[in-house]
Amino acid sequence: MVSNDALKELLGFRSELLGFIRAILRNTADAEDLFQETCRIILEKADQTPAILDFRAWAKEIARRQVLHHYRVLRMRKTSSVPTEEMAELVSEVYLKHSPTPEELAEESAALRACLEEMPEKQRQVIRLRFLAGQGYDVIARAIQGSEGAIRRMVARTRLLLVECVRQRLGLAGRGN
Repeated sequence: MVSNDALKELLGFRSELLGFIRAILRNTADAEDLFQETCRIILEKADQTPAILDFRAWAKEIARRQVLHHYRVLRMRKTSSVPTEEMAELVSEVYLKHSPTPEELAEESAALRACLEEMPEKQRQVIRLRFLAGQGYDVIARAIQGSEGAIRRMVARTRLLLVECVRQRLGLAGRGN
């Protein structure tokens, strides 16, 4: 039986974990498959591992090991050119070193919400449809009765405005972070 705590922790940072795996593998289909397998292992081992102090770090280590195993399997099959384990380790290390902490993510999220609230309703609606609902530009264009090209431009402009707004709120203006 899977513990509710482990499941909640995993669901709380599933996007980050998938992004971590994608960053190392650089193959979306393989990353999705490996993500599912990694989640299965995490949930299975969470019940067997006493007192996990840092669930995120523990889960990322499992993901890193799964990626390395994946590369070993590919290398044995010799189906394609496979990055070396050293390269995978390096990418993993860089990703982990530059990953924001949960506190930083919460701060960024709060800043983004505040910036979104300052936007005109139409821009908020388009951003919500595109990024929260995952709708395509064609669907959004029909929903708000605009052209697909206009929606693409609005999304691009709004994203730039949101990035700048969040940077200003976090005191990062002009730093490129």
